[in-house]
Amino acid sequence: KNVPPSAAEMEKMVTWAMRCSALIKNPEEPAEESSVRFPDLLEEANLYEWAGISFGKGELYRLHMAIKKLTETLPVEVVQLRFVGKINTRTLPYY
Repeated sequence: KNVPPSAAEMEKMVTWAMRCSALIKNPEEPAEESSVRFPDLLEEANLYEWAGISFGKGELYRLHMAIKKLTETLPVEVVQLRFVGKINTRTLPYY
């Protein structure tokens, strides 16, 4: 039987959707080019799928945008970021 989500679950889903929509929005001003190099996960998605790893297109896009946003906040000393994977736990996944 499908049970409708509780008010607390709905609040969690709305909060998650709001956070994701902040990543997907087009910025009003173009972002400064960051000197930090990071992997283009969208281009590497085919390699991951060939290896038997798939995050799904939506999750991969959100992850790419989150990494891109992270590079804008890093200090100048940081030169390169590396994606190491995803760890599933009982509560939340960690990237």
